[in-house]
Amino acid sequence: MLERQIDDYFEFHVQTVTAASGADTDPDAPPTFRVYEENNNTVVSSGTCSKRDDANTVGYYYARGEITTDLGYEVGKIYIVRGTGVVGGDSGSKIVGMFIVVPADSARDDQWTDARAGNVDELAAANIPADLTALDVLLDRVLGLAGENTQTDTVVTDANGRMTSGRLRIYSVAASVGTDDDVVATYTLTATYTGNEIAPATYKMVKA
Repeated sequence: MLERQIDDYFEFHVQTVTAASGADTDPDAPPTFRVYEENNNTVVSSGTCSKRDDANTVGYYYARGEITTDLGYEVGKIYIVRGTGVVGGDSGSKIVGMFIVVPADSARDDQWTDARAGNVDELAAANIPADLTALDVLLDRVLGLAGENTQTDTVVTDANGRMTSGRLRIYSVAASVGTDDDVVATYTLTATYTGNEIAPATYKMVKA
């Protein structure tokens, strides 16, 4: 999400098209916009878009507005920009922008830092990976449990040839399957039987 400070400007762009064909088309009148504050119906600012590069484009508009406390913008709040236009008598609207107002660098005090730290703590408590590397590992494990890049070995069978234990390993690289390289997870497999049935009575797969 875009970050803006008080007294900065927000800017967004709109391309109008014909509903039926999707072709770039100038609207019946310049599109308008309204900026809403998060979680309520407050319109902080509104206006009309201006044509951009009119000689070389069709239906290309933009708008720019200042973010001031006089208008009601507040630090820490998210704002949503909704554009509306009419082309060939057909009206349409779209969310064309979103930004959050943050403190100026000189004003990023402990309260703001604590708030962000709190968000990080909440993510950690939810077991959401703190970095993309951890996320990649989790994804590899999910794909492995679906059967991709895995190997089952060290299998032990009973007198009837049924597996009673074994090991399942998941790899991040297909070429490494069967080796000790690029192993992202190892699972111990156990199965028990009550008679001569082929299907096990219990089957466990426990991450080592």
